[in-house]
Amino acid sequence: MDLLQIRYFVAVAKHLSFTKAAKNLFTTQPTVSKQIASLEKELDVQLFIRSKQFVLLTPAGEIMYKEFREILKKIDLTLENVKNESHKLEGKLHLGLHGLLDINRLIPNFFKSFTAEFSNIDLVINSYSFKELRENLLNGNLDLIFTYFFEQAGNDMIQRIPLSRSNSKVYFSSQLPIASKEKLSLTDFRDECFIMLHDDESPLSGAYIKSLCKKYGFIPKKTILANTLENTLFYLESGLGVAVLGSSFRIGPSDKISSLEINDKDFMVGTDAIWRKDNQNPTLNIFVKKLSSYLKSPLGITH
Repeated sequence: MDLLQIRYFVAVAKHLSFTKAAKNLFTTQPTVSKQIASLEKELDVQLFIRSKQFVLLTPAGEIMYKEFREILKKIDLTLENVKNESHKLEGKLHLGLHGLLDINRLIPNFFKSFTAEFSNIDLVINSYSFKELRENLLNGNLDLIFTYFFEQAGNDMIQRIPLSRSNSKVYFSSQLPIASKEKLSLTDFRDECFIMLHDDESPLSGAYIKSLCKKYGFIPKKTILANTLENTLFYLESGLGVAVLGSSFRIGPSDKISSLEINDKDFMVGTDAIWRKDNQNPTLNIFVKKLSSYLKSPLGITH
């Protein structure tokens, strides 16, 4: 028996109707019926007398309804008190993101709605390089960061929520001769210079690009190591190379930069919210729960 079954039972007992109970629970009548049948089977007790014309409680159902109705009221009151208490919580939450991350496209209106609901929590948001994000998270200067999905892969001290997943793209100067070719594929870029972030800035991004190219039958002959993503953008606009990135960042396409989407589910990329498991800031738990709920809601749009 679980809380959901109790809620379903109390709703049916209150309305003496599976249809009305389903409507009030924002679910379907078959779902409610299935849960009640499962509850009766588990208890080995019939709780309702059913017919096409009416639904009635059995004596056992009457006892359960009387008790569970009060228990459910206490549970809901406790949950409401906990929620109200969390809204009283004061504190600062230090967040970090990359300066080129298009965070307001990934989670539109999230920060506005969070600060409106939790006005006592002060969000301190600053932009950093990938290296700075990683270091400030690990040394405790930042509570949570928004960064590459493969950052801190395999670190058991880290928790994460995926914000976005999308196909990777090859970005290239619109002035390159290859830009005018129709039906481009990644293989067409085999002779181009590939711009990769330096391992010190992003340890796994270079390995990711090389693995992707290898799958398409080649290894980049020439590479440029950029120390920042902004530097990568400079190289792209200058026509000095091509880059493989996701669509979380504010990089093209534009009149200067074109892109080719690589439709390969094995090489999808994205952005994650990442934080340390041992972080003791009480406002972090509220932020994470709100973000998780947002991403599951219709407003939680991922790209």
